[in-house]
Amino acid sequence: MLISEGSAGDTEVKRTGVSARKQWLAAGRDVAASEDIDHIQDLQYGGQKTLDNLQKLDKSVNRSIGRQTAAINKSVPEGQSVCGFRICDRSN
Repeated sequence: MLISEGSAGDTEVKRTGVSARKQWLAAGRDVAASEDIDHIQDLQYGGQKTLDNLQKLDKSVNRSIGRQTAAINKSVPEGQSVCGFRICDRSN
């Protein structure tokens, strides 16, 4: 699954307004306590704050991906393009 694509630092993310979870719930969609609502294309890579850019994801998976994304971003020089990265199931 391609998680995000864009350029490192292309988009300054201002986390204001309605959270993704509240947006999801306001649309009448369900979410378990064990799930996060996550942006399919990260806001920091130009993703939009729209319902069609949201998905349910297991909390532990989402937070692990967040740490991995932060580590990748730290290793990319400012302005350098990030063409994408994949997080794969190693058991296959």
